[in-house]
Amino acid sequence: MKHKKIMTILVVIIITAAVFSACDDEADEDIQPTAAAVSHTGDIQIQEQENELMQKITPDLPDYDLEGYAFRVFTMDWGDSPDWTIWNSRDITAEEETGSPVNDAVYKRNRILEEKYNFTIEQLSGTDRLNTLRTAVAAKDDYFDIITMGIRSNAAAAQEGLLVNLFDVSYLDFEKPWWDQGAAEGIGIGNKLFFSSGDFLLVNMDASPVILFNKQLLTDLNLENPYELVQTNQWTLPKLYEMAKTAAADLNGNGAMDMDTDRFGFVFSVDFSIFALMNGAGVRISGKDTDGLPVLSFGSDRDFSVASAVRELWRADFTWLQDGIIDMDPSLGDSGRAFAEGRGLFLGTNMRVIEQLRGMETDFGILPLPRLNEQQAAYGHSISGIFGQTLAVPAFFDDDDILDKIGFMLEAISAESRYTVIPAYYDVQLTGQLIRDEESREMLDIIFNSRVWDAGIIYDWVNFNMAMAVSAGTLASAWESNLVRIENAMQTTVDTFENIVN
Repeated sequence: MKHKKIMTILVVIIITAAVFSACDDEADEDIQPTAAAVSHTGDIQIQEQENELMQKITPDLPDYDLEGYAFRVFTMDWGDSPDWTIWNSRDITAEEETGSPVNDAVYKRNRILEEKYNFTIEQLSGTDRLNTLRTAVAAKDDYFDIITMGIRSNAAAAQEGLLVNLFDVSYLDFEKPWWDQGAAEGIGIGNKLFFSSGDFLLVNMDASPVILFNKQLLTDLNLENPYELVQTNQWTLPKLYEMAKTAAADLNGNGAMDMDTDRFGFVFSVDFSIFALMNGAGVRISGKDTDGLPVLSFGSDRDFSVASAVRELWRADFTWLQDGIIDMDPSLGDSGRAFAEGRGLFLGTNMRVIEQLRGMETDFGILPLPRLNEQQAAYGHSISGIFGQTLAVPAFFDDDDILDKIGFMLEAISAESRYTVIPAYYDVQLTGQLIRDEESREMLDIIFNSRVWDAGIIYDWVNFNMAMAVSAGTLASAWESNLVRIENAMQTTVDTFENIVN
């Protein structure tokens, strides 16, 4: 069928682009792979976060006059294409208040910090950040203070000695709630952490994977309420497969599934990867031992069962893969359009797309990624392999006083973002303006509180061939034949980090 012919080609394109290829900077380097080591999970964590947000925690920072220091943040320039410009950083600077919740919160945050500590925030941008960083460090040209890049670019930079160990930077406290503590745990190796994530990086909320469902189509087909499935621990890969299969229909009766006319059970965009679904179902490539050093955790019968279930869904006749990056303006591309037109029951995409569906007449709901089965203890969500970011401090500063100032300002910005920018995004914009039912807020809590990071993918010990092996159904043999290479790559990273002295 036409659908299957296109899928065979797109499986390779999507896996390579969304998980292991560079859509961020260079075609072979700046990649943000999907990650997998649990950050925050469970109802207790969610309740603790809600309680903490009700009572502001202040950073452990002294009174400090920074004498007008300009804190310079180097970010990605996504160019002029509407496919990409919405991913330009919107959490760094704001020239004035415009009525937009996020913009105005950024403006407010920056004014608060300027008044309290007497420093300003500036944004620089470029397309080839990794090579820019290499050149700047080699020349000790310290014209920016921190850099944001995709995880694999920062992983490469760390192993080249281009970044500062954040654990050694004064004032940074990664146990505070404005830092993603799961990122520090997953990315850090031993006593070294060269890049991380937190509330300063709003883009990682936008880049979180999500499954949307068409509420009218669900009703028309008399299918189960997915919200109730989540609440009763029955939202699983087999249930998603079953419901998606029921929804599919050859509407034009030509015996082939055509994207422009027929109805699909599951459609998804190019940045929604195989590993996103595997993470959601509990697969982790690596973990940590008691010394904080990585150990391989993949290879159980359960892991291979997940891969089989994901492959079955990925390659099903009722599944359609996006044939290109989502065209955010004026359209959503094939997958988003099919969903908006009622010809897709489920849409696998990222959180930012919810803004692009603002004009959709039919109501839709929001779901976390499914678990493997009812016995799985927690959900898992890793940021988009294309759009997610991490931040780092370049290793070109000779003056420890400057590093102290950078640590101070980064901690201050991150802390204040938690109480200005994040609420504006989450409470005002996302839940107040964009979601369409109360149940969706509960789903958002699950998604944002179950982020995963996995050193095995972050540091490229497992490369894109493994994802392709999942699609091909040859994962078991691929894992066995690559195991020694993977173990050697892991040890090389550990040894490299041990030898880096900034």
